[in-house]
Amino acid sequence: MSKPTKTCEICAKQFEPYRSSQRYCGDHTKAARERFREYGSADKPTKTCPICSKQFEPASAYNQRFCSDHTVAEKKRFVAYGSADKPKKTCEICAKQFEPANAYNQRFCGDHTVVEKQRFRERICRTFSFCSAASATGGAWMSKPTKTCEICAKQFGASRGDQRFCGAHTVAEKHRFREYGSADKPTKTCEICAKQFEPAVAYNQRFCGDHTKAEKRRFVAYGSADKPKKTCEICAKQFEPANAYNQRFCSDHTVAEKERFRKYGITQVDYDRMLASQNGRCAACNVVLVKHAHTNESPHVDHDHEHGHVRGILCQRCNVAARSTELAYEKHLALAAYFMQVYGVSKEDSRQIFLDVEARLYARWWPGKPDS
Repeated sequence: MSKPTKTCEICAKQFEPYRSSQRYCGDHTKAARERFREYGSADKPTKTCPICSKQFEPASAYNQRFCSDHTVAEKKRFVAYGSADKPKKTCEICAKQFEPANAYNQRFCGDHTVVEKQRFRERICRTFSFCSAASATGGAWMSKPTKTCEICAKQFGASRGDQRFCGAHTVAEKHRFREYGSADKPTKTCEICAKQFEPAVAYNQRFCGDHTKAEKRRFVAYGSADKPKKTCEICAKQFEPANAYNQRFCSDHTVAEKERFRKYGITQVDYDRMLASQNGRCAACNVVLVKHAHTNESPHVDHDHEHGHVRGILCQRCNVAARSTELAYEKHLALAAYFMQVYGVSKEDSRQIFLDVEARLYARWWPGKPDS
């Protein structure tokens, strides 16, 4: 069977369709077919540019309004104002005609600074209308107000209404003027050496830069920057404290010597003399004492805890036992008085009760020990 013949709706040409719904022959492009469906013609539609009245064929968009001879800015101006030309505006400050650069709401021409425009917005709007101020004064009122610098009495144009100083002075000078009434650096007298100096940063600076931090601290603490002279409590030697102002001893003595002097009030000479009088032995058990040894035979200074006077040098064991004996003897005396009161025994009978106990103690160290 032969294929049916159809007539192309665009060019009226006879063709054999591949499918029954085919309306156009293969000589037409897809764009031509779409134009035929949309507009009833396969030819490109011709449009008139509303800006220049030029006939043109739309490139891709059928709703294209303008030809390609115009810029985007011209098209936007035509849409906003009905004309592609740059609109002429009148400056509200000087009433000059100008073309806005990029903002259609631009109010001022480019002959004025940002400060002038700001002054116009902030001040004049409170007393005048923009148009009347510009037309009546011609913008002459926008000149900077003339003020007198409080520091140098120079006339200057103020950028702000509260501006007090001209631009010839530094921030430090303005601060000094507000603080002291003068922009010059104040001259001060060093409290240590009485030298005249200019404070670097702090206006309450008391000392010049010729002194160290230690000297300044000594002056604040003692009223003098010199190192204080002190007398060693052990050897009566004059010395300068290294770092501690409460230093009591010079550096010629060891830590052990200083510690003995603090606790017992004896010097190294007194200590050696006592040890020599005991032949280097414990005054209680007669054991040989070993210096610089942390053992039971190491020497220890024995002293009365009640009165503080030194009694001798003992070994470690005897030194501990001596303190225990002192406490035990006080308890025994208290118990003897208690038994005398309870049982009515005499002092001699009470003494006989504790005789065996006293024999085991270091009775010879007890002050006022009765004869056994």
